[in-house]
Amino acid sequence: MLMQARAQITICPASTSEAADIAKLALIASDGLTGITWEAMRRPGETVLDVGTRRAVRRGNGFSHHNAEIAFGRRGVIAAVVSFPLEAEDLTSPAPNMPAVFRPLVELERQAVSTWNINLLATYPEARGQGAATALIAEVEKRAALEGYSRLSLIVRDANPARRLYTRVGFREVARAPIVKGDLPLHGKDWVLMFRDVAG
Repeated sequence: MLMQARAQITICPASTSEAADIAKLALIASDGLTGITWEAMRRPGETVLDVGTRRAVRRGNGFSHHNAEIAFGRRGVIAAVVSFPLEAEDLTSPAPNMPAVFRPLVELERQAVSTWNINLLATYPEARGQGAATALIAEVEKRAALEGYSRLSLIVRDANPARRLYTRVGFREVARAPIVKGDLPLHGKDWVLMFRDVAG
């Protein structure tokens, strides 16, 4: 297994063993949006986290351990990233019954076609500030370059403190869409689409 070590952090491809951590980190990072999606997928007896773990275990496009890298600290998993290419054929038109909170995100994704998209990047609160997110972004860039992609993309709330990190490591704002909050405590005014060129 290929690994990258940085200080006391080790980066390696995810396995099914990390599926529950990927799901937990997705719930942390998504401000409640992922919970809405997974709630609708619950089977009898399942929790929302069970749904996320089940989806992370599967192998395929989108949210899957197959598309994830994990940062390990001394005591185990501390952060994860899920990333994959966004192509026009992968994007569908918003369904009439799609919750309004998701529509701005779908529209921004349409502006990120032909980029390598960081769908999830999250660090457990107790491990923040150790460089795990920066190391994971560097690993994503390598993967994108190997697959022939010239740009990374991600979407973040304008009020999310992580936006400062993204700017610091080379992401730039390219578009915005107003946040539709619904019943969620989403701080800020806009979703921000950001690009970063992949180093040649």
